[in-house]
Amino acid sequence: VVVVVVVVVVVVVVVVVVVVVVVVVVVVVVKEVVVVIVVVVIVVVVVLVVVIVVKGGGGGAIVKEVVEVVVVVVVVVVVMVVVLVVIVVVVVVVVILVVVVVVGVIVVVVVVVMVVVLVVVVVVVVVVLVVVVVVGVSRSATISIILEINATLAIVISAAVAISYTFLGGLYSVAYTDVIQLIFIMIGLVRRYSDLRMRIEHKIIFLASKSLTSKKEFANRKGNVRSNLISKSSHL
Repeated sequence: VVVVVVVVVVVVVVVVVVVVVVVVVVVVVVKEVVVVIVVVVIVVVVVLVVVIVVKGGGGGAIVKEVVEVVVVVVVVVVVMVVVLVVIVVVVVVVVILVVVVVVGVIVVVVVVVMVVVLVVVVVVVVVVLVVVVVVGVSRSATISIILEINATLAIVISAAVAISYTFLGGLYSVAYTDVIQLIFIMIGLVRRYSDLRMRIEHKIIFLASKSLTSKKEFANRKGNVRSNLISKSSHL
């Protein structure tokens, strides 16, 4: 009876810890994703308004560049969410529930974690390639997507490997510290996209300023033409 009670208590504690970890990570991810999407929508609307006002509905090239930036953001955000969810489920849930409760299958769990991470990498790369081909984004946008995903996967795989090796080394007392560390790694991973958001804003400001510069140059050319016409008419 005592053994059963102890097992039940351990399982309940583990489940509570897992739920708390998952909820914290999901809240952080959802909050940041919402912020990214809202910012992107706002700046895209502003730029499109600028394009319409300044160029009278023209500026197709600028609109295309803005769309490519949005595609990069959407793909990266989706990849971020998928990778974080997979890592949370595999590393946190599987490792804590299975490894802590059933210590005898540590090596099997480590192998499973590594295989799952590799599968995620392959799937992500395939999805990105399909998106890039279907949407037809430019080479620079494609490179941006690949670089962001590589950086993301590097951080995620490092976290998974570190935690797996911790369990493999038998340091079970550090397990919960590693989980907390993983949370902060994930938060840091999410914060990377604040930099991405800043780059997007700078890119859009650059596009808008380029559009305004084009408008100014057009006005200057028009003024020059008018001056030339006045000059020629005065000669006549």
